[in-house]
Amino acid sequence: MPMTSLLPAGRSSAESPATEETLLPHLEAGGLALFTDPASDKAMMFCAARNVTAGAINQMALHARGLVSLALSSDTVARLGLPMQPVRHRNAAWGQTVSIEASEGITTGISAAERAHTIRTATAADARPEDIVSPGHVFPVSVGPNGLNRQAAGNVLSHLDAVLQLVRMAGAGDGAVISQVLGPDGNLATVEEAMLLAGSHDWPTIDEAEMRRCYKPQCLRPVDIG
Repeated sequence: MPMTSLLPAGRSSAESPATEETLLPHLEAGGLALFTDPASDKAMMFCAARNVTAGAINQMALHARGLVSLALSSDTVARLGLPMQPVRHRNAAWGQTVSIEASEGITTGISAAERAHTIRTATAADARPEDIVSPGHVFPVSVGPNGLNRQAAGNVLSHLDAVLQLVRMAGAGDGAVISQVLGPDGNLATVEEAMLLAGSHDWPTIDEAEMRRCYKPQCLRPVDIG
């Protein structure tokens, strides 16, 4: 099963059974990956939004089976002029904005290809508010001062902070397509179940503790753990 090992800064790849690929180029190329948090026993599938394909959206819907959402920095949310969803009896820190659709190139908006088009449109470097309409079939989540932040306890990265940071480290823009992973019974998958899924598709994985130990992109190495 492929697993991403985060080597301490200064440690060479020769000290680990590293493969030729690394997680960051995988993300930059639009590949899917898995972020896990053993402490909460949860897993999230993600990829870079800027390079997302119809195939990646379809794989998320087919295999992760959670709600396919779009994690955006609060700066991007503000630039696109996206208002936050009204909150009724829910945790306001969840940070969901109104749903969106690309203003052009859309028929129904629900197909994997059209959702990917909407996501690429919203995360383009020159995206403007008029490029996006609401409601739609893509569900942005704001990550930053007005959305989800680093958790207060120990300054631990939240899951969305972590995947967005990985995408940035890959030089793949400022957005991540995300989906929680559901297990065979329809409930949230355990980390073990999600790791088996990732292994069956050769998706690289990274856990929350390893993410916090990483200080620079060069410490990311996928290794085969058998």
